[in-house]
Amino acid sequence: MNISTSVFRYRARPDTSRQLHERIVSLAGQRQRFGYRRIHILLRREGLCVNVKRVYRLYRNAGLAVRKRSRKRIGLTERVNCP
Repeated sequence: MNISTSVFRYRARPDTSRQLHERIVSLAGQRQRFGYRRIHILLRREGLCVNVKRVYRLYRNAGLAVRKRSRKRIGLTERVNCP
């Protein structure tokens, strides 16, 4: 047969997405105001060579989103006209 040995002896690469997914979820839990871009920077500082698009995909698949800040409510006050 004319089949190359690389096809015949294929070995799948180990799945590193699971470990990365767990790390992204833990970072997002610690820093709730951090989005995927800042989490990507933290992962790079830890020494992981990860693409931003991959971090975005895993971030979205985990159902994570940046928590929005609540607006400050201004209490009702009476207006005073200046004389």
